[in-house]
Parts: sequence; C-alpha cells; structure tokens
Amino acid sequence: MSDNLLNKLTQLKLPAMAGSLIRQRETPQTYDELSFEERLTLLVDDELLSREKQSCGTVEKKCLPEISGNTGRAALSGLKRSAG
Repeated sequence: MSDNLLNKLTQLKLPAMAGSLIRQRETPQTYDELSFEERLTLLVDDELLSREKQSCGTVEKKCLPEISGNTGRAALSGLKRSAG
C-alpha cells in the first residue's frame, strides 16, 4: 500500500478512515485473518464513529447556553434567596 491511498482518503475528507488504515498497517498480525470486507467494515465504522462524535460535540455546543460570569452569579443568588 502506498501513501497515495492515505492522501486520497484525506482529500475525500475521510481522516478517521486514514488513521484506521495506518493502525491496520502498523499491526498487520491483528488483521491478517480478517477478510477484505471485514477490514473495510472496520475502516468505515471508524470513520462513521468519528463523524458521530463530532456531530454530538457540535450539537452539545449549540445547545448549551453561554452564561456570563454576572448572569451565573445572579442566577445563583436568586437560588439562594428562594431556598433561604
């Protein structure tokens, strides 16, 4: 396998798949007994998982309200008053 393949995966915006392929190259004994389809499935699964993690992180950032220091303190003092 050549680095040309890694470059193409990067061009296609498949960085997790490229990373997974590098790991497979570094430890071939782990993957020797797997069929082509099984190895390809691992590569695709890694890419999909990476994208899902990124998507969750993006949604989380959009959903969490930004609280400034003053707002946070005011909210806390309001809670103290209602509890007190």
